[in-house]
Amino acid sequence: MSKKEELRKLLKAYIHKTQEPELSYSNFRSLLDKYLERYEGELKELASVKNELDVHLPTLLDELGDEGVIEVVPKPDGSKTIRYLEYYRELLEQRYKVVQARSDTPLPSEQNFSVVFPPDIVIPVDVKVDFISYLELGENQPPRILRIQFPDLSKSLLVTTPLLHRVLLEISLQKIRQYLRNQKNATYIQHKLVPLFRGRERILKDQIINVLTKPDLTIQDLMNPTDFIYQFWSQTTSFLLKELLEKKEKLEEENDLAIAAYLVGAYSIFFKGKTTKEKETETALKTLSGYFEKSPYAYTFHDIYGFKDSKGFPLVKKIDNPSLQQFLDNKTTPADPKSLPEIIKVKTVDKKEYFISKTTVARFLLERSFSLFREIRARIIQDWYEALEADEKRKEFKEPQAFEEYALSILKQLDPLFFSLLNFSLLFLILEQVKPNPMEKEFLESVLDRKGKKINPISKIFRLYPEDLLAEAKLKLPFWKTIPILKQIVQFFIRLYSTQPKVSKSKKSAEQTAMTLGTTTASTGEEVPSESPSPSSSERAQRVKFQKTIEALKARYVGPKADIKRELKDLIDLWNTLLDPKAKENLVEDVNSLVRDFLRKLKIAQRYQAPTPERLEKLAEELVAHEALEKIRNKEALKKYIILYMLEVLGKVR
Repeated sequence: MSKKEELRKLLKAYIHKTQEPELSYSNFRSLLDKYLERYEGELKELASVKNELDVHLPTLLDELGDEGVIEVVPKPDGSKTIRYLEYYRELLEQRYKVVQARSDTPLPSEQNFSVVFPPDIVIPVDVKVDFISYLELGENQPPRILRIQFPDLSKSLLVTTPLLHRVLLEISLQKIRQYLRNQKNATYIQHKLVPLFRGRERILKDQIINVLTKPDLTIQDLMNPTDFIYQFWSQTTSFLLKELLEKKEKLEEENDLAIAAYLVGAYSIFFKGKTTKEKETETALKTLSGYFEKSPYAYTFHDIYGFKDSKGFPLVKKIDNPSLQQFLDNKTTPADPKSLPEIIKVKTVDKKEYFISKTTVARFLLERSFSLFREIRARIIQDWYEALEADEKRKEFKEPQAFEEYALSILKQLDPLFFSLLNFSLLFLILEQVKPNPMEKEFLESVLDRKGKKINPISKIFRLYPEDLLAEAKLKLPFWKTIPILKQIVQFFIRLYSTQPKVSKSKKSAEQTAMTLGTTTASTGEEVPSESPSPSSSERAQRVKFQKTIEALKARYVGPKADIKRELKDLIDLWNTLLDPKAKENLVEDVNSLVRDFLRKLKIAQRYQAPTPERLEKLAEELVAHEALEKIRNKEALKKYIILYMLEVLGKVR
């Protein structure tokens, strides 16, 4: 036993012996020394520090005070009094045991005790205003003494909070049962209730019999009320109060009956509200569960907070946070180590957390694979086209392993969730435990390498063949760039005539030749110094000038120190008002693709010809007017977004 528990035991024994719940600090300190000498064997922990008690005692008393066992009360003269609070609560709880045993015992009030309850330890509670809020706190609230006050009654009721949940309800029903045991009273109440329960007279009679003969069933019915039970108790207590409150002079038992009627009426309201809330929560959780069977199948916690019922009302308004958290905990916890939970929690490579039902994992992967196939192909072809334009030679063009890593990185960028779900153990268990339909099963089998106990290569899953992709990328190039000898001839003429001082017939002829083959050479009509830089250094100078112009345009639109990516994100929220995260993301990508295609056609980056602000504005206006974007309402925000995105794309040209 700890020092604190020994001190508590000692205080309790002394208070019960003297029946005085308060004693001065100095007297207790003296008594403590005597007790330690006499009962050193029983108070070993305290005895071990008896020479340092003045140091330890204040801390131990503070700890008991935090637990509500005692209270140290300072006096005006500087002395202190120890008030043993448990004494008052135990006194009250003992009286309630007597009331339970003898139903004719008056309900406890301050006038029934010889001990004076200190006003500062008693909390006044209005039965109509505050009582239900104490019931809502439940059984785990700290032990306190309440004085429940009732309208139009001179008597109040003392009770401790641990008794609220059941004991006070039992005693209140006991008082009403005692009243109904008088046949005259039972007949009177039944006569009053019959008009309100037409067609249910037999049920009404049985309920009155249950109240008289089945106390446990009566309590259970009241704590889990049907509409009938709620109406029965609300009407019964209303009739009792109306009759009793009309009396100017009331007997003790009439005051107690009125108190019982007030309390049972409040309990019936509380339990009816609680039952209704539980049913609403249960219905809302069923609706929430249904979302996991619908596209897009996977949801973040933020998405779950956005779920709505059939009437458009947010489900989280009907589910409190503890219930929602418990629901998710239960659903994401497997029944045993070898089983999958009902809902799988997936953390993606971009640090987002998704919830997806185990029954929809295969469906999600299958359905998403169709669009991903197109997206991955389009991304690779475009990327390789740009590489070929820049005369880059990449490993992934020819090396299978390099291509696999490259394709995997693109999948990771396009759909982090899909990438994260490609887990052999998870998909194997899905096949074994969920039993997906034939099409889903066939897809999962194509994903899994059972022999190697791993996921098949991405190129195999999405049927990506480097030679085909490279061929498609080359188709986007000008014709002359696809034939090596023509490419060399054109590049020769470009290098040859780009250094001539004057525009001549032969230069024009070269220009015409290049144009015929799919390109143009810049001609300004100005003389160029004979000692002009080499083509490579000239191109570098153009790139530097191009980048400086783009940076200047960025500074013009967002400021020199602003973060253009943050500006783009803020603008998206202004013009893209879609609620579904996936649909919103797809719309942004559609706009971005439209902008990139537009820039490619203009060949701004290839020519290193940075647009002027006026030209940039005009280009953005043309895109805003595009038929694919006509449904977007906030045109100004969209226009600014397009301008900044064009600058972001052009800023990456090197």
